[in-house]
Amino acid sequence: MHSLKEQFIVENADMIIIVTNKLAESDQEMIYKILNYYREWYKRAKKATTQKYIYIVHNFKMLTSIEDVNNQIEKDIKKCFEVNKCPIFCTGNLEGNNNMYKDQYGVCHLVLASEGSEAGKYYNQTTVKFLKDRIAVTECKKKLNIVKAFQKFCNTHLPKMIGQEIQLEFDEKNSALVNTKGNEIKIDGIAWTSLGEVVTSGFKPNYSIRTRRLDDGCQEVIVDVEVIDCKRSKEPKPNTSRIKWETFINDGYRYLRLTGEKVLDRGATESKDQKNQVEFINYSRGEGMFDISISLIKNKGVKSSKSEELPCGITRFTFIFEDSLDENF
Repeated sequence: MHSLKEQFIVENADMIIIVTNKLAESDQEMIYKILNYYREWYKRAKKATTQKYIYIVHNFKMLTSIEDVNNQIEKDIKKCFEVNKCPIFCTGNLEGNNNMYKDQYGVCHLVLASEGSEAGKYYNQTTVKFLKDRIAVTECKKKLNIVKAFQKFCNTHLPKMIGQEIQLEFDEKNSALVNTKGNEIKIDGIAWTSLGEVVTSGFKPNYSIRTRRLDDGCQEVIVDVEVIDCKRSKEPKPNTSRIKWETFINDGYRYLRLTGEKVLDRGATESKDQKNQVEFINYSRGEGMFDISISLIKNKGVKSSKSEELPCGITRFTFIFEDSLDENF
């Protein structure tokens, strides 16, 4: 339920502010989980007219000196994210810090420090003013009926999470969403990822990335993707798992995009012969359409690339990137 509510908030809120103290492992997991939700929403809502804003506020409330805050920024922001410093706009003539950090996902990181201290006077006023201004221009964009919106959201996402057909309606008498299908809801097949995300019945290929610098100064990037039973094909074929890959450039980054469909063999489920009928229950293996983009490297030209099928059901992509900047970026 917690995972479901987090996804609902990310999908419906115009502005999301994540506040964290010193960045622990659990904080990083929480941030990346929300960013994953956001990316999934963005893929589905590419034509949406409403812009969604995400800000991460690093609240170093225990630090009083500017030097200590700068050291913590180095640890928690610059070393944990790929960031560029950019100006804080709309703060008028306020004195103090006028910079924030934008990471590789386009998310802005802001800083707070101990109230009333040297660092607090330097960081807090501009950060708070910036957030208040952002809230002022976004809070009236969209009116939301929470009950109807959550009902629609659950009817869209819950069947994928639990692998069952359900239909929720609002019961005004008991102020609750109830299943009108009448079937018993089984939840023993639900699984979670390491980030606490519920594994749905859709398919998302697992992959790993290895990067190393070669003797000639070039960089080698190896991507191993688990695409068991998927054959390379542009067009779908009945009851056949397929995959298509391509590379593209966005905001200076080169991406490997994988699209296709994973299909599981259900056996003789349509046979009229009772002896040959097979009951198919899919609790653990994913299937369905997939479309993922894997970030490879920034501002580098491709020297060579190849793909190969490994015996264990892994497709390996190997890219060699030039040491110099690519003039096409």
